[in-house]
Amino acid sequence: MARPLSFNPTEKLHQAMMVFWRNGYEGTSINNLIDELEINRFSLYSQFGDKHQLYLKVLEHYNQVVYQPLLTPLRSNTPGKAAIDQYLENFAQKVSGPHAQHGCLIQSTLLAGDNVDSEFKQVLLKRVNELKGLLRNNLKAAQEQGDLNMPVKACLDFTLMTINALLMARKSQGIELLNQNVKFFRQTMKSW
Repeated sequence: MARPLSFNPTEKLHQAMMVFWRNGYEGTSINNLIDELEINRFSLYSQFGDKHQLYLKVLEHYNQVVYQPLLTPLRSNTPGKAAIDQYLENFAQKVSGPHAQHGCLIQSTLLAGDNVDSEFKQVLLKRVNELKGLLRNNLKAAQEQGDLNMPVKACLDFTLMTINALLMARKSQGIELLNQNVKFFRQTMKSW
């Protein structure tokens, strides 16, 4: 008969997410995980698999607890520029939190370029495309409402580029600059 777990797997998965978020995939070793999660190697492997399998689980956990709550305003019952503005306000609040100093786990992983594991890349591009689709839908809705005077594609591309830049600014230059730039972008978007 198997012994019952002496730890909460969800809590340990969350802790693993924080380790990977802080150190990156390549910068995190199994020994780091064992030390920070305070579980032994056997428990780590039996519950989560190897480092690769654990990272896939971490990416799904990140999606559920960090990424999807960020996207909630974009699924508003009143789509358009107001939904995007609410997303940007939500974004600024969430990205001002202490864990966001490590940047975005999705962005950080994808920035590894050709070194990104193909399975990780597939999962992460799905998330990026989800954001892109939600923004596109809201921009199209704004255009249909007569509230967007510029081409949807140009606005979408600029918005995605700006979000990436804001994430980098938060990581490298801090909360104050992030908030200034989010405020400026929200004002700019009103004139589109």
